[in-house]
Amino acid sequence: MTPTCDFAPHLIASGLVRPLDLAVERQLIPFFQRPPWLQQRGRTYGAPYAFGSMWLRCLEPGTTPTRWRDLWDPRFRGRVAIWDDAVWAVTLAAMDLGLDPADLGDEELIEVEARLDALFDNGCRTWGTPEDALALVLEGDVVLVDDWGILGRTLERRGVAFTTCVPERTAVWVDSWMLSAELSGDRLAAAEAWVEYALSPENQRDLLLLAGYSPTNRDTVRRLDKRSGLAQQRALEVQVNAMQLWPYLSRRGPYLELWQRVKAR
Repeated sequence: MTPTCDFAPHLIASGLVRPLDLAVERQLIPFFQRPPWLQQRGRTYGAPYAFGSMWLRCLEPGTTPTRWRDLWDPRFRGRVAIWDDAVWAVTLAAMDLGLDPADLGDEELIEVEARLDALFDNGCRTWGTPEDALALVLEGDVVLVDDWGILGRTLERRGVAFTTCVPERTAVWVDSWMLSAELSGDRLAAAEAWVEYALSPENQRDLLLLAGYSPTNRDTVRRLDKRSGLAQQRALEVQVNAMQLWPYLSRRGPYLELWQRVKAR
Protein backbone atom coordinates (compact mmCIF):
# COMPACT_ATOMS: atom_id res chain seq x y z
CA MET A 1 0.00 0.00 0.00
CA THR A 2 1.17 3.57 -0.60
CA PRO A 3 -0.53 5.96 1.84
CA THR A 4 0.30 9.65 1.99
CA CYS A 5 2.28 11.12 4.87
CA ASP A 6 -0.87 12.36 6.63
CA PHE A 7 -2.42 8.88 6.83
CA ALA A 8 0.59 6.58 7.34
CA PRO A 9 0.75 7.21 11.13
CA HIS A 10 -2.81 5.89 11.50
CA LEU A 11 -1.80 2.58 9.88
CA ILE A 12 1.23 2.28 12.14
CA ALA A 13 -0.75 3.06 15.31
CA SER A 14 -3.38 0.49 14.30
CA GLY A 15 -0.78 -2.28 13.94
CA LEU A 16 -1.74 -2.91 10.31
CA VAL A 17 1.78 -2.58 8.88
CA ARG A 18 5.15 -4.10 9.70
CA PRO A 19 8.63 -2.60 10.21
CA LEU A 20 10.73 -2.27 7.08
CA ASP A 21 14.53 -2.28 6.77
CA LEU A 22 15.79 -0.64 3.57
CA ALA A 23 19.04 -1.57 1.87
CA VAL A 24 18.84 1.63 -0.19
CA GLU A 25 18.09 3.95 2.74
CA ARG A 26 21.42 5.81 2.48
CA GLN A 27 20.64 6.65 -1.16
CA LEU A 28 17.58 8.63 -0.11
CA ILE A 29 17.56 12.40 0.28
CA PRO A 30 18.30 12.95 4.01
CA PHE A 31 14.82 14.40 4.59
CA PHE A 32 13.35 10.99 3.67
CA GLN A 33 15.69 8.84 5.74
CA ARG A 34 13.60 7.61 8.68
CA PRO A 35 11.07 10.47 8.54
CA PRO A 36 9.04 11.01 11.73
CA TRP A 37 5.68 10.07 10.18
CA LEU A 38 7.01 6.53 9.54
CA GLN A 39 8.54 5.94 12.97
CA GLN A 40 7.36 4.09 16.04
CA ARG A 41 9.54 3.02 18.96
CA GLY A 42 12.73 3.41 16.95
CA ARG A 43 11.55 1.30 13.98
CA THR A 44 10.75 2.47 10.45
CA TYR A 45 7.45 1.34 8.94
CA GLY A 46 7.61 2.62 5.38
CA ALA A 47 9.72 3.72 2.43
CA PRO A 48 9.07 7.19 0.92
CA TYR A 49 9.24 6.69 -2.83
CA ALA A 50 7.73 9.85 -4.37
CA PHE A 51 6.59 13.33 -3.42
CA GLY A 52 5.29 16.48 -4.99
CA SER A 53 3.40 19.71 -4.58
CA MET A 54 -0.22 20.29 -5.46
CA TRP A 55 -0.20 22.36 -8.65
CA LEU A 56 -2.72 24.68 -10.25
CA ARG A 57 -3.05 24.20 -14.05
CA CYS A 58 -4.76 26.71 -16.33
CA LEU A 59 -5.77 26.17 -19.96
CA GLU A 60 -7.29 29.62 -20.50
CA PRO A 61 -5.15 31.37 -23.16
CA GLY A 62 -3.23 34.36 -21.83
CA THR A 63 -4.01 33.53 -18.19
CA THR A 64 -1.57 32.43 -15.50
CA PRO A 65 -2.95 31.43 -12.09
CA THR A 66 -1.10 32.67 -9.02
CA ARG A 67 -3.11 31.48 -6.02
CA TRP A 68 -5.76 28.97 -4.95
CA ARG A 69 -8.27 31.82 -4.72
CA ASP A 70 -8.37 31.85 -8.52
CA LEU A 71 -10.64 28.79 -8.25
CA TRP A 72 -13.31 31.08 -6.76
CA ASP A 73 -12.90 33.73 -9.50
CA PRO A 74 -16.29 34.36 -11.22
CA ARG A 75 -14.60 34.59 -14.63
CA PHE A 76 -13.95 30.83 -14.37
CA ARG A 77 -17.48 30.02 -13.20
CA GLY A 78 -18.46 26.48 -14.21
CA ARG A 79 -14.99 25.73 -15.56
CA VAL A 80 -13.02 24.78 -12.44
CA ALA A 81 -12.40 21.39 -10.83
CA ILE A 82 -10.65 20.01 -7.76
CA TRP A 83 -9.62 16.54 -6.58
CA ASP A 84 -12.45 14.71 -4.81
CA ASP A 85 -10.62 14.09 -1.53
CA ALA A 86 -12.01 15.31 1.78
CA VAL A 87 -8.70 16.07 3.47
CA TRP A 88 -7.38 17.91 0.42
CA ALA A 89 -10.60 19.89 -0.06
CA VAL A 90 -10.61 21.06 3.56
CA THR A 91 -6.87 21.79 3.39
CA LEU A 92 -7.35 23.80 0.19
CA ALA A 93 -10.12 25.96 1.64
CA ALA A 94 -8.26 26.39 4.93
CA MET A 95 -5.13 27.60 3.13
CA ASP A 96 -7.19 30.07 1.11
CA LEU A 97 -8.65 31.42 4.36
CA GLY A 98 -5.20 31.70 5.96
CA LEU A 99 -5.97 28.95 8.50
CA ASP A 100 -3.80 26.07 9.68
CA PRO A 101 -5.40 22.96 8.12
CA ALA A 102 -3.89 20.71 10.78
CA ASP A 103 -5.52 22.51 13.67
CA LEU A 104 -9.08 23.47 12.75
CA GLY A 105 -11.53 24.02 15.56
CA ASP A 106 -15.29 23.77 15.20
CA GLU A 107 -15.70 27.47 14.38
CA GLU A 108 -12.96 27.29 11.76
CA LEU A 109 -14.56 24.22 10.18
CA ILE A 110 -17.74 26.26 9.77
CA GLU A 111 -15.70 28.89 7.89
CA VAL A 112 -14.11 26.21 5.71
CA GLU A 113 -17.48 24.65 4.90
CA ALA A 114 -18.88 28.02 3.85
CA ARG A 115 -15.81 28.58 1.67
CA LEU A 116 -16.27 25.22 -0.06
CA ASP A 117 -19.96 25.97 -0.54
CA ALA A 118 -18.89 29.17 -2.32
CA LEU A 119 -16.53 27.16 -4.51
CA PHE A 120 -19.38 24.89 -5.60
CA ASP A 121 -21.54 27.95 -6.16
CA ASN A 122 -18.86 28.94 -8.67
CA GLY A 123 -19.63 25.75 -10.59
CA CYS A 124 -16.74 23.65 -9.29
CA ARG A 125 -16.57 20.03 -10.44
CA THR A 126 -14.62 17.18 -8.88
CA TRP A 127 -12.31 14.53 -10.29
CA GLY A 128 -11.41 11.19 -8.75
CA THR A 129 -8.49 10.05 -10.90
CA PRO A 130 -6.05 11.85 -13.22
CA GLU A 131 -7.94 10.24 -16.12
CA ASP A 132 -11.12 11.95 -14.92
CA ALA A 133 -9.33 15.30 -14.78
CA LEU A 134 -7.87 14.77 -18.24
CA ALA A 135 -11.31 14.03 -19.70
CA LEU A 136 -12.75 17.22 -18.19
CA VAL A 137 -9.90 19.25 -19.65
CA LEU A 138 -9.88 17.67 -23.12
CA GLU A 139 -13.66 18.04 -23.44
CA GLY A 140 -13.24 21.76 -22.81
CA ASP A 141 -15.42 21.70 -19.71
CA VAL A 142 -12.63 22.74 -17.32
CA VAL A 143 -9.85 25.32 -17.73
CA LEU A 144 -8.60 25.61 -14.13
CA VAL A 145 -7.79 22.48 -12.14
CA ASP A 146 -5.57 21.25 -9.33
CA ASP A 147 -3.09 18.46 -10.01
CA TRP A 148 -0.60 16.30 -8.13
CA GLY A 149 1.60 15.87 -11.22
CA ILE A 150 0.23 13.28 -13.62
CA LEU A 151 -2.23 15.60 -15.40
CA GLY A 152 0.45 18.15 -16.26
CA ARG A 153 2.81 15.49 -17.61
CA THR A 154 0.01 13.98 -19.71
CA LEU A 155 -0.96 17.35 -21.19
CA GLU A 156 2.69 18.03 -22.07
CA ARG A 157 2.95 14.72 -23.94
CA ARG A 158 -0.26 15.52 -25.83
CA GLY A 159 1.01 18.95 -26.81
CA VAL A 160 -1.76 20.76 -24.94
CA ALA A 161 -0.82 24.31 -23.95
CA PHE A 162 -1.31 25.35 -20.32
CA THR A 163 0.20 27.53 -17.64
CA THR A 164 0.99 26.36 -14.15
CA CYS A 165 1.95 27.51 -10.69
CA VAL A 166 2.53 26.25 -7.17
CA PRO A 167 0.68 28.75 -4.98
CA GLU A 168 2.66 30.25 -2.10
CA ARG A 169 0.65 28.22 0.37
CA THR A 170 0.45 24.64 -0.78
CA ALA A 171 0.68 21.13 0.61
CA VAL A 172 3.33 18.58 -0.32
CA TRP A 173 2.29 14.94 -0.47
CA VAL A 174 4.74 12.11 0.22
CA ASP A 175 3.72 8.57 -0.73
CA SER A 176 5.43 5.66 1.02
CA TRP A 177 5.38 1.95 0.39
CA MET A 178 4.22 0.08 3.48
CA LEU A 179 3.89 -3.67 4.05
CA SER A 180 0.94 -5.46 5.63
CA ALA A 181 1.57 -6.92 9.07
CA GLU A 182 0.06 -10.17 7.75
CA LEU A 183 2.83 -10.81 5.20
CA SER A 184 5.27 -13.67 5.76
CA GLY A 185 7.48 -16.14 3.90
CA ASP A 186 7.76 -15.83 0.12
CA ARG A 187 5.10 -13.12 -0.07
CA LEU A 188 7.02 -10.97 2.37
CA ALA A 189 10.27 -11.51 0.48
CA ALA A 190 8.61 -10.57 -2.81
CA ALA A 191 7.07 -7.44 -1.28
CA GLU A 192 10.41 -6.34 0.18
CA ALA A 193 12.09 -6.86 -3.20
CA TRP A 194 9.42 -4.73 -4.86
CA VAL A 195 9.94 -1.88 -2.40
CA GLU A 196 13.69 -1.91 -3.03
CA TYR A 197 13.00 -1.71 -6.79
CA ALA A 198 10.42 1.07 -6.31
CA LEU A 199 13.08 3.16 -4.57
CA SER A 200 15.77 2.45 -7.15
CA PRO A 201 16.99 5.43 -9.21
CA GLU A 202 15.97 3.65 -12.43
CA ASN A 203 12.33 3.32 -11.38
CA GLN A 204 12.23 6.78 -9.85
CA ARG A 205 13.56 8.26 -13.09
CA ASP A 206 10.60 6.71 -14.92
CA LEU A 207 8.16 8.05 -12.31
CA LEU A 208 9.65 11.51 -12.76
CA LEU A 209 9.53 11.46 -16.56
CA LEU A 210 6.15 9.76 -16.98
CA ALA A 211 4.15 10.95 -13.96
CA GLY A 212 5.94 14.10 -12.84
CA TYR A 213 6.61 12.69 -9.36
CA SER A 214 9.67 14.05 -7.58
CA PRO A 215 12.13 11.30 -6.56
CA THR A 216 13.26 10.53 -3.03
CA ASN A 217 16.41 8.72 -4.20
CA ARG A 218 19.09 11.39 -4.70
CA ASP A 219 20.91 9.25 -7.28
CA THR A 220 17.95 9.58 -9.66
CA VAL A 221 19.25 12.82 -11.18
CA ARG A 222 22.34 10.95 -12.34
CA ARG A 223 20.12 8.88 -14.64
CA LEU A 224 19.05 12.03 -16.52
CA ASP A 225 20.93 13.95 -19.19
CA LYS A 226 23.23 16.64 -17.77
CA ARG A 227 20.94 19.60 -18.42
CA SER A 228 17.83 17.89 -17.06
CA GLY A 229 19.77 16.49 -14.11
CA LEU A 230 21.03 19.92 -13.02
CA ALA A 231 17.56 21.45 -13.39
CA GLN A 232 15.98 18.64 -11.39
CA GLN A 233 18.66 18.89 -8.70
CA ARG A 234 17.90 22.59 -8.22
CA ALA A 235 14.15 21.89 -8.17
CA LEU A 236 14.59 19.17 -5.53
CA GLU A 237 16.64 21.48 -3.33
CA VAL A 238 13.95 24.16 -3.48
CA GLN A 239 11.15 21.68 -2.74
CA VAL A 240 12.90 20.04 0.21
CA ASN A 241 13.99 23.33 1.77
CA ALA A 242 10.44 24.71 1.64
CA MET A 243 8.63 21.46 2.46
CA GLN A 244 5.10 21.97 3.84
CA LEU A 245 3.74 18.46 4.27
CA TRP A 246 0.13 17.42 4.17
CA PRO A 247 -0.91 17.78 7.81
CA TYR A 248 -1.38 14.83 10.11
CA LEU A 249 -4.93 14.87 11.43
CA SER A 250 -5.72 13.32 14.78
CA ARG A 251 -9.42 13.53 13.89
CA ARG A 252 -10.38 12.92 10.29
CA GLY A 253 -14.08 12.32 10.83
CA PRO A 254 -15.21 15.99 10.84
CA TYR A 255 -13.30 16.60 7.59
CA LEU A 256 -14.96 13.65 5.86
CA GLU A 257 -18.43 14.62 7.10
CA LEU A 258 -17.95 18.24 6.07
CA TRP A 259 -16.92 17.27 2.53
CA GLN A 260 -19.88 14.93 2.13
CA ARG A 261 -22.28 17.68 3.19
CA VAL A 262 -20.78 20.14 0.71
CA LYS A 263 -21.04 17.68 -2.18
CA ALA A 264 -24.59 16.67 -1.27
CA ARG A 265 -26.00 20.22 -1.52
